[in-house]
Amino acid sequence: MTVNKTAFISIEGNINNPSTIWIILHGYGQLSEHFIKKFHSLDKNSNLLIVPEALSKYYINGNNGRVGATWMTKHEREVDIEDNHNYLDAVYNKYVPNHFKGKVVLLGFSQGAATAARWLSTTNRNFHHLILWASVFPPDLKLNSFKQKNVTTTLLIGNRDEYLSENDMKTHCQWAKENSFDIELLTFEGNHNIFPEPLKKLELKINNYQN
Repeated sequence: MTVNKTAFISIEGNINNPSTIWIILHGYGQLSEHFIKKFHSLDKNSNLLIVPEALSKYYINGNNGRVGATWMTKHEREVDIEDNHNYLDAVYNKYVPNHFKGKVVLLGFSQGAATAARWLSTTNRNFHHLILWASVFPPDLKLNSFKQKNVTTTLLIGNRDEYLSENDMKTHCQWAKENSFDIELLTFEGNHNIFPEPLKKLELKINNYQN
């Protein structure tokens, strides 16, 4: 049975006239109100940051204390994926104006990166750039649909990431090349997290891309 559900979304930056809109998907166990703080190094005058919070929440340790959100679990996984796509389509429709002339960037971190890639491969919404931060493409990606989007794609990985190595990412880039689409790999000093310096460098690269 399909029901209505309340979603929480954190927003910062230029609401009225941004040059770039960022839709940012957090990782496993994170909440949007805290995750958005990791992007404070981005220029608030030119950017609008939209951070939807995953629809499912849980206690991170035991049955009380700190709460986190997750995009899915293995239980009824396909239903969660479909719900995520419907939810994110609604977020895009609400916050990206019709005939928007600027860039729309989709950034996913860790678990959120897999969600971002799946969504982009199925939605008819337009994006200029996809960023998978500390993650690779999910194995169930609709590959042909994704390639048809022809979206500039960047993978970022820290040199001390606890879950992925730079070699893992290079292997993934080779896989992409063998499947006839190119992705850019950027590395930075740090672990499995968002850091201001590589984020600012990424912002500069995106600003330099032509629409």
